[in-house]
Amino acid sequence: MSDEFTPEERELLASWSTPPPSPVVVDQVMARLPGRSWRGAAAIGAAAAAIVAFQLLHLPERGAHRSAERATLALGDRATVVVEAGGELVWAIDLWGAAVIEQPRGDVFYRVERGGPLVVHTPAGTVQVTGTSFRVEVENKMGTKTAAALGAGVGVVAASLVWVTVYEGSVQASTEAGALMVEAGGRAELQSGQPPTRRDKGPTTPSREPGVLEGRAALEPGTTPEESREFLVAERARLKAEVVALKEQLRTTQAPKEGGAESERATLDLDPETLAKMADKCELRWDTIPVGPEAPTLSQDWANEAELTEEEQEIVDRLFKEHHGQLVSRVQQAYREVTGDDTGGLSTYAMLMELDDKVPEVELKQVFQRLSAERAGRIPAPAELGSRPPVERVYRALTQSGDQLEQAIAKELGPEAAKRLRRVRDGWSSRSRSSYGCP
Repeated sequence: MSDEFTPEERELLASWSTPPPSPVVVDQVMARLPGRSWRGAAAIGAAAAAIVAFQLLHLPERGAHRSAERATLALGDRATVVVEAGGELVWAIDLWGAAVIEQPRGDVFYRVERGGPLVVHTPAGTVQVTGTSFRVEVENKMGTKTAAALGAGVGVVAASLVWVTVYEGSVQASTEAGALMVEAGGRAELQSGQPPTRRDKGPTTPSREPGVLEGRAALEPGTTPEESREFLVAERARLKAEVVALKEQLRTTQAPKEGGAESERATLDLDPETLAKMADKCELRWDTIPVGPEAPTLSQDWANEAELTEEEQEIVDRLFKEHHGQLVSRVQQAYREVTGDDTGGLSTYAMLMELDDKVPEVELKQVFQRLSAERAGRIPAPAELGSRPPVERVYRALTQSGDQLEQAIAKELGPEAAKRLRRVRDGWSSRSRSSYGCP
């Protein structure tokens, strides 16, 4: 990294106390020293101290940044970060790749590469990872005092609330009162003096029905680790959404709704009365194929149930692949428009989760309010979609993709075969239900 810092960055660096050496660094230093008898222990200790001191004084990567606008930074080759306006970072990376980052305020997205330990210190606690993507949001609680503290150095803001959202991998969130492992799809709240607390990220994101993954059983032998992870992230989101829905049902009535629980999950052939009730709650249900790392293929059991020949199965697999590519492209386009960044190798589900985080909740509610009203026939769809918000366009594509896929299959196999294929399993293998509610 260049040594040319702005005056503000020099001020941040000057205010930061150099952290103690990583235990990994000490172990590696000791491992590099030749064996000695007990008589040489003092010499070994002195040599190790000298090397560690040299390492701390000659950090190969160090820097500071105070962001007036959204900025993307490379922290050596350990991480890429996106710092939102108002965010602040000071970082140092030692000779063996161990990174220490101070984030006293602001909203920062981290994409961490494999390497030594990486620790993010916040006013409320720490986040430690080895390779993942996650977000840390520091919400200061000092009102006007916060502005006065901007030049007072790292760590001076005592009253802070920190949110940690994990998109891929896992992190350990810690305060002085305890530690918590947060897996992909999870969120934690950190407050000084209190143990970290699991928090739902919010209302549902698109989720996958259990038991089906990429046309195979979710944990069937042969499923790759990437597929399993994608399934588990989506399944976690689906279960959270169901908890929200069940709580709402319990709150409004103790009696089961007409038609039972299955009618609440139905996505196909909904009658006008059901669509109207859903529009009253700004609710949408939809089915599509999974948008995991690779296009799904039709399982042999599913093909047999739908009475498809081998040739017809190959056609369906081809159409699955084409449709999968279109959906992934739509999500990537929306991600770039909303964040201003390249996808950076993020999975489709991780991009959708970040979109939900980036877009104000009221805007998401407005999107589902409009789409559910359109489906119920209360308002017409816009004639031109190019000027619509990116998040509306991507959810419009997802919620309409099931019908579009059926239409594509019908063109090649006929309407009856397409309808039979979709309905034999009550929809495509990913079925979702929104629960944001109305604005």
